[in-house]
Amino acid sequence: MFRFLFSNKYLRNIVCFLRAFYFIKIKKKLVKYSKNSKYIWENTLESNLRHVYDEKLLPAHPKKLKNLLGVNLKFSGENIDYLYALLEDDLTDILNKKILVVGPRNESEILNLFGKGFNLKNIDAIDLFSYSPLVKLGDAHTYQTSKNKYDFIFLGWVLAYSNNKELMIKNLKLLLKENGILLVGYSANDIDDKEVLNKRGYLISSPTNRIRNEKDLNVFFSNNSFSIIKQNLIYKKDTNIKVAFKLKKA
Repeated sequence: MFRFLFSNKYLRNIVCFLRAFYFIKIKKKLVKYSKNSKYIWENTLESNLRHVYDEKLLPAHPKKLKNLLGVNLKFSGENIDYLYALLEDDLTDILNKKILVVGPRNESEILNLFGKGFNLKNIDAIDLFSYSPLVKLGDAHTYQTSKNKYDFIFLGWVLAYSNNKELMIKNLKLLLKENGILLVGYSANDIDDKEVLNKRGYLISSPTNRIRNEKDLNVFFSNNSFSIIKQNLIYKKDTNIKVAFKLKKA
């Protein structure tokens, strides 16, 4: 019953919105990562937080995010589906798989995975802010737990915010089991930083060692001792790409 509820994106959205509103507006549980980190791009926390709760600290989002008293109305968590699709051959003994979700923003990706059959107790999640008991405060560059703990690590559209991508990927590699799988989502383009500033008013992702295309990503993973098992180009228009990778330790 509960799994069916969270496997439906519309029902999941309603539940996640209600829980976010309750924890943020009523229980005042919203907390932020307090440690200053030179590894995290300066606008990362605020840029992602406003997809959950808009404190209006940045220029208006071009998509005009809808909210109720500041709490975003959209909590579908669908992006993680692109990464999950790469696991079609790896879903035996699913209830015992240990999972880390990096940068989920809210509960939707976690509950989406629960709806797909994973054990909620085996899903850890970290982000730079949290209102939820399902998400711990943590920085993927420095997050520590048992080595070789996770069967799957979901790194969905997070890497671009890093000022030190090598450090992030190496730290996550330590947490991954020897035969574990790292799932990475990445959006890239070759648009000049000045153009982004003129359009958005701030740089969304880190300009440090910026990855601009699929070739850059392939080289980056290879240089950090990961083998690409599968690669799925989700979207491409002009120089804009959205791509998902399934990786294993080389």
